Amino acid sequence: MNKIPFLLLGLALLFGVIIGWTIKTWRVRHGIGATACYAESLRLGQKGLTNPLLVCDVGGNQEFPEFIQLKNHLLDTIDSKKASGAVSSVSVYFRAYGRGKWLLINDEELYAPASMLKVPIMMAYLKAAESEPKILEQVLLYDDSQDYNIAQRYPASERLKTGGLYRVDELIRRMIVYSDNNTLHLLDDGLSSEKIAEMYTALGLQTPPMPTAEQVNFLTVKDYAYFFRVLYNSTLLSRTMSERALSLLTETTFREGLAATVPDDIKMAHKFGERTLSLQPPIQRELHDCGIIYHPENPYLLCVMTKGEQFDQLAETIREIGKAVYEEVGRLPNIPSKEN
Repeated sequence: MNKIPFLLLGLALLFGVIIGWTIKTWRVRHGIGATACYAESLRLGQKGLTNPLLVCDVGGNQEFPEFIQLKNHLLDTIDSKKASGAVSSVSVYFRAYGRGKWLLINDEELYAPASMLKVPIMMAYLKAAESEPKILEQVLLYDDSQDYNIAQRYPASERLKTGGLYRVDELIRRMIVYSDNNTLHLLDDGLSSEKIAEMYTALGLQTPPMPTAEQVNFLTVKDYAYFFRVLYNSTLLSRTMSERALSLLTETTFREGLAATVPDDIKMAHKFGERTLSLQPPIQRELHDCGIIYHPENPYLLCVMTKGEQFDQLAETIREIGKAVYEEVGRLPNIPSKEN
């Protein structure tokens, strides 16, 4: 029997398998006919022999099928709000813990986080306290030389008293719970700018511009979400300090945004921010709310950042998005939360 035809047939089959595998691999890597999937990680940076992992995303920028319907609903809501003039821009970051999957809308837009920047300042103090515990016991004097709460649409319900002496840990509580701008400036002066900047550089983020800078919009919604992600994962601060930070964030008194969309018996660790950039036509205002909702079956992270003319309309937009996400999460099957 002539073995050459069988040999040629075998080589042809092998060649076909190799070509098929090569084409399939190329299509997967380029997202053609299959979902591109890869891991994207953020690390603290090489120091000595270690490089701690802060967060990890599996899937790159792919669309997750289970969230497409929700995303389309949110896009319809945003388009309707834009058409009515209620908002000029909206960005959304939603992450379902336990799944490692997320939803992202309008990630290119830059915002001024405003009071939400109180979170990294709190984190900077708690980070410093890990090696210098007494820093939280320091006492600072409030002299009332300038009131930074005057321009707030949602002012602090409790204020510092002129001439009052306050421990740093109490000032941190007031800054987060009541979003008091006077405590912010007092704490900002009590810690080196380098230690505060470390909270941004560790996450690969730009540090905040000076208040007098021409461009104050500098963070995307996904950028800001990193602060809550590393707190939830306790990967930048110790677990004890991460718990301490999130515990304070559950006491936030702002109720006009995402908190209004969640039942009172469900914990929510969040922070809002407001900013008026111009009172001259066209009026430019921003309102944001970002936090972790501890849904009993499916905890999730939701950040909504908005731009427009009227705070009330921006708050209503945040509530509508928050309500839609909460209802969708309630329909998801229960998966234990084990990853970031």
